Amino acid sequence: MKKSMVMLSIALSVLFFAASQLGALTLYSESFDDNSTAMSGWKRSSVTYVSRYTGTYKVGDASMQIVSNFNAETDVKTPIFKNMVLKFKMAAYGFEAADKLYCEYMTGSTWVAAATLSDGADTGAFISYSVNIPNCVILKIRFRLAANSTADYGYADDVVLTGDRW
Repeated sequence: MKKSMVMLSIALSVLFFAASQLGALTLYSESFDDNSTAMSGWKRSSVTYVSRYTGTYKVGDASMQIVSNFNAETDVKTPIFKNMVLKFKMAAYGFEAADKLYCEYMTGSTWVAAATLSDGADTGAFISYSVNIPNCVILKIRFRLAANSTADYGYADDVVLTGDRW
């Protein structure tokens, strides 16, 4: 009995060590590259002005393009995860002084700014971001463009949420 308890203890220690070395799990990933699934699961304020974009500004084959004053959001169920990290890339083009592209998240009832791109950073070059996300049951992710013209463009790409199981 004593020997089997020792063996069980060793086996559990090895299992917990191996699990801790696996790293974070990918809870959500969207590159907008797959034409058949890109934009599915995203609630868009306009299907005309928020779309899958395959032109100049993208990381892989495509990105999400947002024009003027529109947005897109998605929900991810996260009740059994901790140590969550949201990674994404944003780019902008054609901004004037007050124009901004936001990535925001919500873990309760208030949107929180994860990143903002403003005039001056609107060169079309993608900037990478990494944001720690508090524990929550449902995480909402939103990309929102606050601009005054249909000649103002925001882009989002490579959206990835990782986390550890509780």
